[in-house]
Amino acid sequence: MSTKRLFFLLFGIVLLSACNMKGKQLNDQDIIPQEKMVRLMADIEITEAGLRFKQTKISGDSLTRLKSRAFDSLYIYHQVTPAQFKNSLAFYQKKLDNFERMMDEVMQIITREKEIFNNMKSPPADSVKNNQ
Repeated sequence: MSTKRLFFLLFGIVLLSACNMKGKQLNDQDIIPQEKMVRLMADIEITEAGLRFKQTKISGDSLTRLKSRAFDSLYIYHQVTPAQFKNSLAFYQKKLDNFERMMDEVMQIITREKEIFNNMKSPPADSVKNNQ
């Protein structure tokens, strides 16, 4: 192989490596901040629990559409894309200790939300009848 070909081959490899590294840096900039990610993960878990509850009551097609709309709404509410969520999840899972702490925070949020829901007072039965 001539020196000229070897030079172009090495130059091409370096150029492709630089492009890959640049793409990686852009993905790192799209990482959802940890606090926001924890809240989003909690909302996703709560949504999935609701969908599991609904799955016995509606058809599979309806559940698929409901699931799609529910997750789209979560992404819009949190102002992230599904790709950002996926990339961020992969990023945070690389550091297992930190990810376990994040999951503990998610569980605390879910527990707190469940307690709030369970402590909500329902209206007295006679007030419901009077409004009808």
